[in-house]
Amino acid sequence: MIEAVLLIVATLLLVSCRSTHPAPSPDAGASGGSGERQPRTSTPFNSDPDQFQFAIVTDRTGGHRPGIFEDAITKLNLLEPEFVMSVGDLIEGYTENKEELDRQWTEFQSLTARLKMPFFYVPGNHDVSNLVQVEKWKERFGKLYSHFVYHDVLLLSLDSDDPPDTHISDEQVDYVKKTLDENAKVRWTLVFLHKPLWVVEERRAQTAAQGAPPVEKDTGWLKIEALLQNRPYTVFAGHFHRYSKYVRHDRRYFILATTGGVSQLRGPAFGEFDHVAWVTMRRDGPVVANLMLGGIWDENVATEKSRAMVTSLENAVRIGALFVGMNENAFGGGKVPIKLTNDADVPLRVAGHVRESAAMWADPSTIETTIAPNSVQEVALKLVVASPVKVAALSPLTLDLLLSYDLPEGPKLAVPSAHTVAVEPIAPIPRRTAPITVDGNLEDWNKNLPFSCLRPRQILGDVDAWQGPEDASFRFGVQYDDKKLYIAVETTDERLVALVDKPPWREDGVEIRLDGRPDPERSQARQDDDKILFIAAAPGDTAELTAVPDREKLPAGTEIASVKKKWGHATEVAIPIAYLDRMQGGSWTRIRINVAVDDLDEPSGRPTQIWWRPDWRTEQSYAGSGTFERKR
Repeated sequence: MIEAVLLIVATLLLVSCRSTHPAPSPDAGASGGSGERQPRTSTPFNSDPDQFQFAIVTDRTGGHRPGIFEDAITKLNLLEPEFVMSVGDLIEGYTENKEELDRQWTEFQSLTARLKMPFFYVPGNHDVSNLVQVEKWKERFGKLYSHFVYHDVLLLSLDSDDPPDTHISDEQVDYVKKTLDENAKVRWTLVFLHKPLWVVEERRAQTAAQGAPPVEKDTGWLKIEALLQNRPYTVFAGHFHRYSKYVRHDRRYFILATTGGVSQLRGPAFGEFDHVAWVTMRRDGPVVANLMLGGIWDENVATEKSRAMVTSLENAVRIGALFVGMNENAFGGGKVPIKLTNDADVPLRVAGHVRESAAMWADPSTIETTIAPNSVQEVALKLVVASPVKVAALSPLTLDLLLSYDLPEGPKLAVPSAHTVAVEPIAPIPRRTAPITVDGNLEDWNKNLPFSCLRPRQILGDVDAWQGPEDASFRFGVQYDDKKLYIAVETTDERLVALVDKPPWREDGVEIRLDGRPDPERSQARQDDDKILFIAAAPGDTAELTAVPDREKLPAGTEIASVKKKWGHATEVAIPIAYLDRMQGGSWTRIRINVAVDDLDEPSGRPTQIWWRPDWRTEQSYAGSGTFERKR
């Protein structure tokens, strides 16, 4: 009885307090005293109780750069968002080694443990690339897709690799439907996933419109969009490591850049930067700001329209190849064709200058031209020498270009670029009468390995660790018979380091790239794609113990052997001639080859990569580098 009376009295006191003390106004506490006028605008304080702020971190993988994500954690604590979301690819992953996965997750969780606010995990392909990783995720974090409601906003996290890869299962679709039905009256829905599946669906739709069968499978994303269509929502994804904002169905879709993941970091115009997205959730939807180490940008840092303009600039220049014979001793000059393409609806301005070398220069040394909208123009760059000179004595020239658009709105869009112009000897491929046994024993080659890499054309990775040819160098040869193309690489390495569950490019190993397409695709290729054959091998104690990642993706009949030697390691590769004929649509003639050796001196260190020709994926590469021609 006494308890009931006390409860009634307490309730009356609470009601009385609420009736005599109304909620504070937005300007409460802002008085200057004595009724003075404040030196301020009349805008009310930005203190809506339904408004909240949170941050999103994005891709950290593909060879994460130490310190970047750690710095983001520190700055998030300074900014104090209410919580932090993610869009996946948090660890390097791509292994079934449970101990290695535990090590990577423990390291990552030691970073998120430093946050002063909650962190929400979303899976990316690096995090759940196989069933072992899926189980490890469940063991540590539970659900692969989840949701929560905060201030009447539904935050929905999805798994875009369910099951691996690039797919949303029907089970997950059912989960989304149930979640949306149960939260039908929330004021907004925010969706987080790793892969921007709508981009795949756009490609599928484009392919179907052209009457061709789809190359990519149904992702399940259109089912998710159908469930979302009758509510306000916004989508955040990652994966591409390049920021871009899309508008679909009158809703905003964001692809975020990186928070320490691999990136060329060419800046906002390219959508390449390290950032966290800062989201202020207002009554009328989210306001997105991109916070970078060097500043703050709004959500329109790169749009579909501006990205298309930048892509046009990126693809505007194609430097032709100037080929000569391998034993050419009297190069007297020549012309290099330059193809300039403008795919935009505004004129493209081109300004360039060729840096001369001691033995060769361009005449004239400058380029000034304007390419009309949606047109192509060819320019011939004349190379001059004072007197006939050996090809081996010719250093490549550098062509500095500035490509620009004068846009009707906004600032001028200008992209500087540097291009290598070189005279490239065509290397002969001798014919064999007897096949080579691919076993890592190079006796079949009779020391016929004519291409040496004592002074690499390019060094990547831990550049300072390379101490010269004695530290790591190689020579190689290329031959063929009626059935196979053979490549042998003899590597000198003072110390071999082999690591368990590491790919060849992260320990001592060999990389071979071969482009079997006809010209001009072959000579112009600068980026890795599915048309370029990539072979990587780490040496074993025997040929059978050679480590070859993605062996199943190589042409049927490909043979690989890489064996440890006292002086380093020996690698042999045999590629079916049928593959080369298929790539060239007939009897093969010329191909393009590049070889690199990965050298790791300390197990805890970073490998050095030495290249015979510049890596085709870098700006230092040039048209036709590493071109070979078979001898009949």
